[in-house]
Amino acid sequence: MRPLFGIFAALSLCALPLAATPAPAKARVGLVPMDSKILIVMANPGEGQDAAFNAYYDNHMQQFMKLPNFVRVQKFKMLSRKGRPDPQYKYMLLFEFKGDQDESFARIQQWIKDGKITMAGPGIVAKLEGNNYAPDGEGYRGPAPE
Repeated sequence: MRPLFGIFAALSLCALPLAATPAPAKARVGLVPMDSKILIVMANPGEGQDAAFNAYYDNHMQQFMKLPNFVRVQKFKMLSRKGRPDPQYKYMLLFEFKGDQDESFARIQQWIKDGKITMAGPGIVAKLEGNNYAPDGEGYRGPAPE
């Protein structure tokens, strides 16, 4: 009797539906996910306006984070290197966003018009340039292959 019970128990276990095991998530290798885009803004403060420039951008970045498709933003300050001239821009801001860039920038323009995103006052920003980029490949994570 026991051997038959064991066979029936084994057969009934085989008949149970197997729980779907989710595939392990692929680790992100590059700096941003493949479905993200980056807005890179290069900027210089006006003469003697560093404090006002930084205060403005600290607020400006927080305003951008209220947009539903903006993921993160960070400001960087240029580092001087010995024996090399400084680049033309002192600051770089990286904005990561998702979705269609044209829709995103239409929304930004609307938020500026509605006063949800403020623009810098006169003289605070002397020079500004921005461009959008999307990942072109997965990227790499070190150490580099031999």
